[in-house]
Amino acid sequence: SYFSLYLLLKKQKVRAAAFILLSIVMGLCFLTMLQVNNRSYSLALVLLCPVLSIFLAGIRLGMLFNSLYFAAYIWLCITHFDVWKPASFSPIGLIQLSIIFLCYFYESSRLRIQTALESSNKKLSELAFKDPLTGLYNRRYLEDLVLQENTYHYFALVDVDDFKQINDEFGHQTGDLVLTQLAQIIQNTLQNQEALVTRWGGEEFAIVFAGSEAQNVTQFLEKIRSEIASTDFSVGRKITVSIGAAPFEGEYRDTFIKADEAMYHVKQHCKNAVYLAHT
Repeated sequence: SYFSLYLLLKKQKVRAAAFILLSIVMGLCFLTMLQVNNRSYSLALVLLCPVLSIFLAGIRLGMLFNSLYFAAYIWLCITHFDVWKPASFSPIGLIQLSIIFLCYFYESSRLRIQTALESSNKKLSELAFKDPLTGLYNRRYLEDLVLQENTYHYFALVDVDDFKQINDEFGHQTGDLVLTQLAQIIQNTLQNQEALVTRWGGEEFAIVFAGSEAQNVTQFLEKIRSEIASTDFSVGRKITVSIGAAPFEGEYRDTFIKADEAMYHVKQHCKNAVYLAHT
């Protein structure tokens, strides 16, 4: 037990400490069963380790331990049938059995609550990092990602040309449908590429590329622009996008600014085009 505490507190090896402690409890339970010859409901001790194993080692490892535990218990029963006799009623044994069942009730309740919390946390994470309209990750997620990882080499902004006119002429519901279709087109175009598509905000989408070749990035962006320009959005007018991109160098927010400037450069000069900012 001291060694398990050492592993837990000093070495931070939680699983190893849990298995050592469980092995000690299992040994004590089996020794008690053998010594008292099934008096005072000693066989009820078999119910103690499964509760502790799930509590200490988690569901997956706990079930693995329980498989080994019950295999040892069955072997113990088979080899000691002639030793164990029917036990007479004992208040102490009844109390012992009641405590074990209370532990089962507590552990099952704890697992249900833990599962509900994990599900709730997952939903909250999706609300915090996903755009509800398009289902894409949002700007916050992308900024956290590029801050933590250095695997991305290019950043691009995709902006819908004259999107305000679409909303004014056809309504915001139609505008939302256009944005949803655009998100799908961009994702499908980059389906087999090392790239992440996100909703940057409003009518803007952002893309980060893991590839380091400027020529390849430009080709992918040009393909996105072409696919969008050739798609019929069924809104009575052609939908196009302006795309600006920049390489990640130095502070990542500086890259965002360069890509934004590149995108506005396209907006001011021609629209429906791609421009890659140079260092």
